[in-house]
Amino acid sequence: HPGPNSSTERLLAHHNVYSRFCASLSILCLAAREVKALRFTTHNLLPEAEFASFNDKWVGAFPGQTKVPVNGLLRKQLRYWYAHCAALHRRLKKNPAPENGNLISALEKFLAGVSMPLFFEVDGKRELKPLGTSTLTAWWPESLRFSGDFGRHLWETELRNAGVWSSRIDLHLRHITRGVESQCSSNGDPLAQA
Repeated sequence: HPGPNSSTERLLAHHNVYSRFCASLSILCLAAREVKALRFTTHNLLPEAEFASFNDKWVGAFPGQTKVPVNGLLRKQLRYWYAHCAALHRRLKKNPAPENGNLISALEKFLAGVSMPLFFEVDGKRELKPLGTSTLTAWWPESLRFSGDFGRHLWETELRNAGVWSSRIDLHLRHITRGVESQCSSNGDPLAQA
């Protein structure tokens, strides 16, 4: 964690590492798909919400917005993320160097709830750069490296090993095929379990 007298460069380097960690945890918890730019925004993944709604997949019977449960661990981490972004904004405003003007403005919009990517790095020009799974997979040490949709693989394996019904796993992983959707009349599972 950067101390109170850390340079802006060190502060931003810390931010970029923390952003990658938070985004990786979100992918894991939400069993997100591999994408060029993460689909988590300030409007669809909130620390106080028990469900998120994001465009997970553009094909199938129900393309577009998908409701996804958000566990307590991720909600807590999202609170930390917003607190981190607020602290970064305060630190930059204390010493408002001209080169930080656009970054300070972008952070103000982020904190005000303007719809924008939730996880971002700050590049060399001090501009926000949304994260994608390829950035995250290359960042982790080689011994911990994972595929862009590692959360999906982990949950499928763990839930199968725990004896969870295949239809429940398909719902969690958002495998969209006719008869699998919990809200579909052709689904064979009891509606109370959807």
